[in-house]
Amino acid sequence: MMGSYLTRCWWEHFDGKDYRLSFLVYIVGSAASGKSFVPQMDALLMAPMMASDRVGREWERQYKEEMKKRAASSKNAKAEAPEQQHPVIRYVPSTISNAMLYRRLTDAVDPSAIGPDGQPMHLHCYTCEAELATALRAQQGSWAGKLDLECKSFQNEVAGVDYANDQSVNGIIQVNWNQVVTGTPDAMSRKIRPSTVLDGLATRLVLFLMPSNDFAMIARRKAYRDHDRECFLRSVGLKLEQIKGELKAERLVDFCYQYEAQLAKDAALEEDLCLDYFRKRIPLIMMRYTLVRIVMRQLDKAIKGEPLEVTDSDLEFARLIGDWALMAQMHFFGQLVMDALENEKKSFVPRRRSWKIREAYKALPSELTPEILVENGLAKDVNRAGETLRRWGIDGLVKKTDKKTYVKQFKEIPE
Repeated sequence: MMGSYLTRCWWEHFDGKDYRLSFLVYIVGSAASGKSFVPQMDALLMAPMMASDRVGREWERQYKEEMKKRAASSKNAKAEAPEQQHPVIRYVPSTISNAMLYRRLTDAVDPSAIGPDGQPMHLHCYTCEAELATALRAQQGSWAGKLDLECKSFQNEVAGVDYANDQSVNGIIQVNWNQVVTGTPDAMSRKIRPSTVLDGLATRLVLFLMPSNDFAMIARRKAYRDHDRECFLRSVGLKLEQIKGELKAERLVDFCYQYEAQLAKDAALEEDLCLDYFRKRIPLIMMRYTLVRIVMRQLDKAIKGEPLEVTDSDLEFARLIGDWALMAQMHFFGQLVMDALENEKKSFVPRRRSWKIREAYKALPSELTPEILVENGLAKDVNRAGETLRRWGIDGLVKKTDKKTYVKQFKEIPE
């Protein structure tokens, strides 16, 4: 949630590319396991974003009412149409059509924030969904499209849209869509299916499994509100949105590189294909969470654009995030991925080169006749054996003699 406010920031990763603070967070637990803290936190932290969206949503409401009046009145139908505006609305529900999401992504631009490419930055849209099952039901008609957008949003890739209908937002659009979703394990299994587990989304998700509370009674409490805490959480987004530009944390980048290098060595040593599959995007997740922590600890410095200090505790926090994210992904999807990779190998078996002719040629005597080929099972009859010898002659494997026989030119067929 805090990272969504840092949408005008980026960092240079150890692969030499610039990355932004993008998150796909899924908190999974059984019913009544305590997931309700997420919408409560969302209401506090995202209050500034919802407040800034309110003006744009009010204009859209009035615009729709005006257009309905014009459609119902022949007198007003000929009047000049109201000017179409493009308000920046970033807090979007999960029940959103692809066309509307493309419009929100296109309109969410801050001309005053210039990215590393020298162009105005497209801001992140944000979604908080308390019931994953609700989101899945809403996405039935455009399942594949939503999964594609979620995959692209992890690394802020572009998506192209070109439809003929008037409602379509056509063009090449950068996908910046952060999500915080809670749901049950059953809903999660319907989100990531065995047939689509290798599309890359499983390695992009940050997962948290709620601890079991079976047979446990919650503690009895009385209503209590910490007004100072709530005031801080409601206002921190306003401060975070003032931070722009590159977040330099070389020490953290180096640490994530060493962490990833060690994982690669461990996977090679153990020949652990599951670890090797899931490790590759973990450093990006480590960087994003730890950069938010560093900025929050030095908020005033970050607003002024001063260099950020990376402490040992920040590196330990990055290690914790990396260990947890890797373990959670392997816990949820490890077996699915291994089964899918095994099935993929079975489906795509390359045709191997036949060694039958090579072995037979090697065993043949130096002087050949059609009858000898028939005797050795290389032809069904003399006519076909003669055709085989003539073809070998063209390939330079045998040479015809005056005695109507053929002589091998090699002991065995060369590679």
